[in-house]
Amino acid sequence: MSRPDYSEWLTPERLAIEEKAWGDPATRTWPWFTDAIIAAAKRTPIQSIIEFGCGTGWVPQNLTGFNYVGVDANQRCIRLAEEKNPTRSFVLADTRTFEFAEEMYDLVCAFSFFKHFALDEWSDVVRRVLEFGVNGLFSVPIAAADKDDGTEFPHVWVTKERIEIVVESAEHRIVQMTPLPWGETLVETCRD
Repeated sequence: MSRPDYSEWLTPERLAIEEKAWGDPATRTWPWFTDAIIAAAKRTPIQSIIEFGCGTGWVPQNLTGFNYVGVDANQRCIRLAEEKNPTRSFVLADTRTFEFAEEMYDLVCAFSFFKHFALDEWSDVVRRVLEFGVNGLFSVPIAAADKDDGTEFPHVWVTKERIEIVVESAEHRIVQMTPLPWGETLVETCRD
């Protein structure tokens, strides 16, 4: 029996719980991600950003000076993101089949997102996302061996070697990898 996609698992009741945690100063993680975007923009010119798995729009709400597009497969998340960010663009789409972007974005990002794809599709999804950007920024749990410890939806851990291979297959290279306090690693890439 296959587990549902995280965007399907995220019912209105579950989303309400997650949204509260995402906004709680004691549990929120988005400040780390906005800080990482701002730091990356100091090292390389970034004007346009596309975020896959944008959720309810906490990251763009706390960024200024960037042309931003958010992509998520959960309609309720998109609705909340639009309410928080009325001047930003959001697209309801599955990352696996997303075709909206015709241009290359300065930065493509995905935070606490790739961990929700099954191991058999993980590399294809990450490669596909990175191909939309000149620079990449994403977070993922890293382990000594690939594993999926999810019970209700996929929750994967991947090896550093797997990350290196998929980044190279997207014609990017790893700039830096930074461990985050909650067990994920922030990976910054750039196109070769």
